[in-house]
Amino acid sequence: MIGSFTGDWIVYNAPHTMYYFLKILGPFTGTGLLVAIGLGYMVEGQKWFGEHLLFGLFASLASILTLVMFLFYFIATGSTVKEAAIKKVIDIKLYRQSRKFKGKLFPWISITILILMVSPIMGAAYDAGKTPIWIHEAISIVACGLYLLTLIKVGAKIPENQGIYVEAVMELDKEEREQTKINPGNPSDDQTTQT
Repeated sequence: MIGSFTGDWIVYNAPHTMYYFLKILGPFTGTGLLVAIGLGYMVEGQKWFGEHLLFGLFASLASILTLVMFLFYFIATGSTVKEAAIKKVIDIKLYRQSRKFKGKLFPWISITILILMVSPIMGAAYDAGKTPIWIHEAISIVACGLYLLTLIKVGAKIPENQGIYVEAVMELDKEEREQTKINPGNPSDDQTTQT
């Protein structure tokens, strides 16, 4: 039941908390990618190699994790919007609008994740003497650019997603409260089990 303390907190606050967390984490990891690229250009022999390696690997993995969290954030909020649309408590246009912009964002996020995975792999291939340095450099710059562009695209859609999500949750909650008033003795709400 949404009326419980835990349910209320999760439904109303968790997506907002995730939104602010991702707003901070996204630029932080983007800056990490830029620093890793800068350290890469400072590498002279082995002088800055260790720092570049660790910073680049950490920034790539943290960026991938951030994008995966964006995917799960959109999937989780989308399932609530879908439930509200199925129960006809919100306008179906909101659900379609939500699906439309997610359909545009998911390919960007997926491609960016792929390029972010390839960048450290190409760095390791260069270190092993298998590929020229320009391949690693080009992929790293493209990965950083795509990541920053994806953050801008996702950041522009999160407030819209948040508005649709909150409306869906409020309508589902209102419907659930009305159902409780109609059927106060509904056995499905009973938390005890009989043996």
